[in-house]
Amino acid sequence: MNSNLLTVEQVAKQLVVTKPTVYNWIKEGFLKSIRFGRNTIRIAPDDLKTFIDEHSTNS
Repeated sequence: MNSNLLTVEQVAKQLVVTKPTVYNWIKEGFLKSIRFGRNTIRIAPDDLKTFIDEHSTNS
């Protein structure tokens, strides 16, 4: 299961934003994440897709 999870860096590169932006989205509850221990955060591909679908500017 963990091999399919994305790192904050991978999400940032995919969305062409900075890592702090991704961390802010997670903190504000816009992007769902999974925390492993104190310093490890991963994002499920389905949660990223949901985030993109909900925040897309396309009409």
